[in-house]
Amino acid sequence: EEILKEIKTNAELYQIKVDVPNLRQMSAWQGFELTDKGLPDYAMYLPTSTLASAFFFTENYHNDSTGWLIGEDCNYGLPTFFDQFTLTKNRTGHNMSVIGTTGSGKSFLLKLLITNEFARGTKLFLFDIENDLLIRPYFILKGNKRYLLIMTHHLVMDAISLHILLEDIQKLLTLSKESYFLPEKTASYAQFAKSFLKWSQYKGQYIPKWNTEQACLVTHHGKNKNSVSVLRLEISEKISQYLQQEANDAYHTKPNELQIIALVLALYDITHKESFCIQSESHGRNLLEDLNTNRTIGWFTILYPLCLTVNDLPLKEQIEALRDQIRHREKKCYEFGILKYLREEPLRETDSICFNYLGEYVEKSNEYYAIKQIFNSADRSSLNHLPYTVEVNTVICQKKLKIFIRYRDSEIEEDVVSKMAEGFQSFLEEIVMHCINKKEKVITPEEFSMVDLTDEELDNLFI
Repeated sequence: EEILKEIKTNAELYQIKVDVPNLRQMSAWQGFELTDKGLPDYAMYLPTSTLASAFFFTENYHNDSTGWLIGEDCNYGLPTFFDQFTLTKNRTGHNMSVIGTTGSGKSFLLKLLITNEFARGTKLFLFDIENDLLIRPYFILKGNKRYLLIMTHHLVMDAISLHILLEDIQKLLTLSKESYFLPEKTASYAQFAKSFLKWSQYKGQYIPKWNTEQACLVTHHGKNKNSVSVLRLEISEKISQYLQQEANDAYHTKPNELQIIALVLALYDITHKESFCIQSESHGRNLLEDLNTNRTIGWFTILYPLCLTVNDLPLKEQIEALRDQIRHREKKCYEFGILKYLREEPLRETDSICFNYLGEYVEKSNEYYAIKQIFNSADRSSLNHLPYTVEVNTVICQKKLKIFIRYRDSEIEEDVVSKMAEGFQSFLEEIVMHCINKKEKVITPEEFSMVDLTDEELDNLFI
């Protein structure tokens, strides 16, 4: 403090303004020097209030068995050991905020975290969400070969956006220098966000229907909540192409609806429970009809609980009943996000199972790149917390449906997930072939929402 006062006094003589907080940060940063000292040698006093605001605890004393020394409590002198990647009942995520007044040690705390994690071998990828570019391209030269590496945060790019970007890169590579023109840009991500916020203010929401009880898939509780296992399946080209096209004619369905029906029937088969609540995820580009986002890069998504009831019915009636339930819920799917994230209503989470169909990825023939793998475990850190007991992602790539299942093996047994996956595949193939072999098209009252008709009345109309 005395040195800072002296610097400030001398600077004022020459009308130089001293940024004391910046000097403190520079001093703290330069004070980090990785040596052969143990991590406890980096310990320093940090206010308990800062720790309480930054992390998921409020006690004066905290201890993680695998943690490193982050400081000492100022009241009792007790050490605080903290592991950024330890999850508990109350600490359910790895995200953190460091809050404090100017000069209270926020920057020092962050640098302490980063430095010590690096010292113990943790791989660090640093993104400043507010100031950094969340997409980073790298041009790599290796001998006579050239590579383009694109690293991006999911916050700014979804699967459709990646397709748009790759197509544009391919066009630029094939064009001459005199004709570097790409299709016109559509509405920006910021425009979409502002329009959605304005649009959402005029939408009414009914909270109780989004707080439905869910069937639980948890079969046992293990110690390591971060432990995640992966299961991959692939559907034949014949069934996959039927699923994407002709199989939807019989019941006027969509590919994702047939997959959800197959998944629910598989869950019913192994659990014998009649009701399920699946977290359904899909792109949300078509929410605002007057806004064109066909060529907009960003993360568009709709995530909402899809509650379905299975009855003991023949397959024909089962498909009709579940399809109508899906569509009834889908009509107001945007409500959940508005209530939970914009109005911050305390809605019940659906953490049991999530399903997301990414559509069909059709790769145009080109000499520059080829898709080798859609789902890659390396895309996610092993420390990343899986928010669901089971997560099912599917996509049609290279004309085949790829199924990628991630699950918490501390909560659900491997044979249960395997039976679910096998049942999903079996029911999907059965449903697809049933639809293909059905000669007449089925029409239900759900398709005539403007008219109040019963099934019997509809059958009489189309005899």
